[in-house]
Amino acid sequence: MQDKVSKKDRVTGAFRAYPIAGAIAILVVVNFALLLIDPTKGINPDSLPSARTWVWWATQDFRKQEPPANIAILGCSIVMHSVWFAEASHRKQPVELIVDHESRALSDAIERRAPGTHAKAFNFGLPGAMISDDCMIVRALFNAERAPKMVVLGVSPRDLFDNTFNTPAGTKHYQYLSRFAPSHESADLLVPRVWERPKFWLQQAIYLKDKAKPLQNIGSAALRDAAAPVLNRFQKSPLDAIPDDERSLALFKDELERGFWIAKPDAPYRYLDSAWDAKRKVGKPNPSMFKIQTAWLELFMQACKDRNIDVVLVNTPASDVARGTMGEPTYQRHLALLRDVSKRWNCTFVDANISGRYQPNDWTDWGHMTDKGGQKTLDAIADAVAANTQLVADLKASHPRQVAGASPSPAGN
Repeated sequence: MQDKVSKKDRVTGAFRAYPIAGAIAILVVVNFALLLIDPTKGINPDSLPSARTWVWWATQDFRKQEPPANIAILGCSIVMHSVWFAEASHRKQPVELIVDHESRALSDAIERRAPGTHAKAFNFGLPGAMISDDCMIVRALFNAERAPKMVVLGVSPRDLFDNTFNTPAGTKHYQYLSRFAPSHESADLLVPRVWERPKFWLQQAIYLKDKAKPLQNIGSAALRDAAAPVLNRFQKSPLDAIPDDERSLALFKDELERGFWIAKPDAPYRYLDSAWDAKRKVGKPNPSMFKIQTAWLELFMQACKDRNIDVVLVNTPASDVARGTMGEPTYQRHLALLRDVSKRWNCTFVDANISGRYQPNDWTDWGHMTDKGGQKTLDAIADAVAANTQLVADLKASHPRQVAGASPSPAGN
């Protein structure tokens, strides 16, 4: 007994003599225990708090689609904007992108050319998205009954070597999607810059760095459940009418709200001279990032193959400003890669950058297109899909279906 007491006294004495070291030791033990048991494991990622970013809004809409879309359109804002603007003109009504991602313009174009396909397309283009982000969308969301039968991946040269982009694991898209499907790629692909890796590894090693808010959410939910028998006896407060998702989002400053991102049909034409932006993004060939994103493109193709998803690889239209800024050798490098990937993976390749197809007024700046330019691109995609008997057969076999136990969305949503 005396021996046990002396050991206790020695430990207590050590903590008193070196309080900072003792506190650090306790934190290390607690952190290791949290990493080991991970209290958030098994919790529905949708129940965790998140800022309302572009990828958050798109994910919410994608997961609510009834019936689920059988075609997903992926790419950066070059894809997102052109499909969105074309959609408003196609419907002849305003389209609020953050809550309405359906592309009837593509679906109808395919069905006109290949009757019986029952296509339903979803615009999952995201501002600033790189191929690494597109890969994470497939891994995180295209599973089980929600997997589309076809993915249309629009790839612009910028998506592979943007000179303003440095860290695949650092984008808001990646960070949100990784809660659904954590990535286990090497540091070379996640954090290419060596001097940024210690910070990344530290964030991975400190459990509470990224899990503090989820744990807050879990704790508050447990406390509400425990106190419910008592609280239910009192008159409800007007605050109880606030949906749970809005309570969770109160932890963040909202980044996107409804009412701002609305495309209108036949909007007046306006061109923004942003050659300076093209120069900083694609003015240099950036071979190191090109290599990294090429590796992510291979991972993207493998992820689609694993899920039995047909890939339509699209070389998006490039303006004269874009091609002149990057130079012809850089553009040809891009084109050669897409052709090689489509050949090796046996997928449909669409070169939508058809000479003479686009006019100067089809562009709103160096990279983004108007509604008319967007529709021309969608028509080129629809032509390629309709000409491929296997793609047509797969679309007919993947008729958008009602998910068991779910109720259909109201008409027009």
